[in-house]
Amino acid sequence: MEGCAGAVVRRPGRVSRGLLSECRPYWSWWALADAVGHCALVFAFVPTLAALPGWLYFEAHNPLDYRDPIVLAFAPVRATVALLGAFSAGVLPGTTAGVLDGLLLAAWLRSGARVSTRRRRALVGGACGALAGCLMIGGTVAYAILTSRPFALTGTVIAFELGSAVICGILAAPAAVRFLYRAAASVSASQ
Repeated sequence: MEGCAGAVVRRPGRVSRGLLSECRPYWSWWALADAVGHCALVFAFVPTLAALPGWLYFEAHNPLDYRDPIVLAFAPVRATVALLGAFSAGVLPGTTAGVLDGLLLAAWLRSGARVSTRRRRALVGGACGALAGCLMIGGTVAYAILTSRPFALTGTVIAFELGSAVICGILAAPAAVRFLYRAAASVSASQ
């Protein structure tokens, strides 16, 4: 079966290596929704893991863990509470940045940019993630100013948001690119 520009698609729905370098993504709404949804999930859940080192540090230096077995028995509960607290604090900005990242990544690919190597996908994902993080921070500041709500935006918060956006962009890009190119492969294979 022939794909875009003569690339061979071995199974419908699967993308061969040659197809990534020779196809241009097709704008199908389901592929765009898959790519944006994947990015939103990565951006919502991955930054939550940043709460683990603080919790581990607390547990390692908590003398009650060593003296009282009942306190040690509740360590998984405290871990769950720490992760849920971090998730609830970051779910809205993370999901917003993830949706923006997915849309930026799709627009970048639609412009005809080639992302056939793993390094290029990481670079494009990081760049789109950084831009999505900047847009999310700008939107948060604009919302707080327009609604006259107090907000505390420190350098640490900005650095964390931008750093996590770049890392999440790098992590989300390969699958999002596959979603968009898989749509191009299935469309060109059916023609």
